[in-house]
Amino acid sequence: MAFAITFVWTLLLFECRPLTALYCVTAAYCLEHIAQRSHSIICLLLGIPDGWQQKIILYATIAVVFLAGYFLALRGRTYNDEDMQGKDSVLVILAFFVILADIVLSLKMVDIYFETGNETLIICTHLMSIMISVLALIVSVSRFRESAARREQMMIRQLLDKEQEKYQRERAVTEVINRKCHDLKYYLEGLTELVSREELQEISAAVDVYESGFHTGNSTLDVVLANKNLLCQSNNIEFTCIVDGKILSFMKEQDIYTLFGNLLDNGIEAAGKLAEPDKRIISMTVTEKNGLGFIHMENYYQDTVIFEDGIPKTTKQDRQNHGYGTQSIRYLAEKYGGDMQMQTEADIFLTDIMIPVQRTAS
Repeated sequence: MAFAITFVWTLLLFECRPLTALYCVTAAYCLEHIAQRSHSIICLLLGIPDGWQQKIILYATIAVVFLAGYFLALRGRTYNDEDMQGKDSVLVILAFFVILADIVLSLKMVDIYFETGNETLIICTHLMSIMISVLALIVSVSRFRESAARREQMMIRQLLDKEQEKYQRERAVTEVINRKCHDLKYYLEGLTELVSREELQEISAAVDVYESGFHTGNSTLDVVLANKNLLCQSNNIEFTCIVDGKILSFMKEQDIYTLFGNLLDNGIEAAGKLAEPDKRIISMTVTEKNGLGFIHMENYYQDTVIFEDGIPKTTKQDRQNHGYGTQSIRYLAEKYGGDMQMQTEADIFLTDIMIPVQRTAS
């Protein structure tokens, strides 16, 4: 009856799926069962009679067990309905029936204890119940985490596939624009007698914005920086960079596009929220030292940044479908044997990526 009431209350209060409510209540009952059986063993071994001493031991045991369960198994994990799929659902349901059967059998063994007075039997029964509850908790929590990790990996892969398609489109568009701008420069030279010098200079300056671009030694990186620089200019953001693109020649084109695209998108979003013009700045460097490629980017920000597992939590309302851009940056860094670190200093957001440089055969 208590389990049923708790299950319904959880289901209605958090508006979750029945499977999620079943998981949460089962995990709680596992912890409660461990605490209650541990309390019984302590009281039996120490010979503590019924009374206020047993109450104190009970509450202390509950506190210790639930705190241990939180810090060892549950902390830092937000459980979502989408995180439990397929065969993982079966294991959670199985864990529920295992703990339910254990509770029923334990109650029967308690009745036998009161009939026989065999303390060894009841202590062994309690120890068995504790081990079963621990195993049931480990199985349900681990499957939930593995399912969540698989879902995150799937979302990152989908993001990488979309970024690859986006890169191919932007690369084609950039090549066409550069070619047209080059032709337009020659065309403008023939208009000196038809257009005033001031108007001609204004048109030429506008063309130069597109034609100048970036020449980092990596064509893919040139495309990313050129497009993001135009986005910065349209948002009155100053973008400066010192980049040696040849360092990243071993990386796949779509990985370079996704890595730097997400980095700069995050910086542009943060800088675009600032009212002070002198803080709407993004700077980036790509250098090599001792066989390691170092990518460093910094920009001002104004929102409160909360880090979770080393990366900032998304501030968007739809957290189910956002926040994967930052995770993809870490994924790509680790894909090439590197590491990523994000931190804040005063009102500056710092991103550092270290990747071992792989020399390609010439």
